[in-house]
Amino acid sequence: MNEIKKIEEKYGSSLRNPVTDVEISKLQLDIQEKLGNIELPKTYVDFLKTVNGLDFNGLVIYGVDEHLLDDQKGEDLQGFVDTNEIWYENEWQKQYIFFGDSDTAWYCLDLQKEIYLELDIPL
Repeated sequence: MNEIKKIEEKYGSSLRNPVTDVEISKLQLDIQEKLGNIELPKTYVDFLKTVNGLDFNGLVIYGVDEHLLDDQKGEDLQGFVDTNEIWYENEWQKQYIFFGDSDTAWYCLDLQKEIYLELDIPL
């Protein structure tokens, strides 16, 4: 993250602010309500407490959805719940939690096998 931060600053940009414990709690409640009984991995929660999502060089890591943030700054980010709801429109994709994507791949957790995967995005 430090290297990405330096590159962003070089071009007059910055990383997104971290989220608070309250915002993480709101995210967990929204997940339970809209996506089901899914528990976020500690590593992802720790990431969000460092930076609320990432959009860098074609890689997108989803952040806490804007409507759940206490201080909505109008940041253009792909929210975790909103994006997973889109991917869940296809029934077979409900076996995964999607954490991010790129032009060619999804980065997710297979809920049944409990393993992280990089899946090719179907064309």
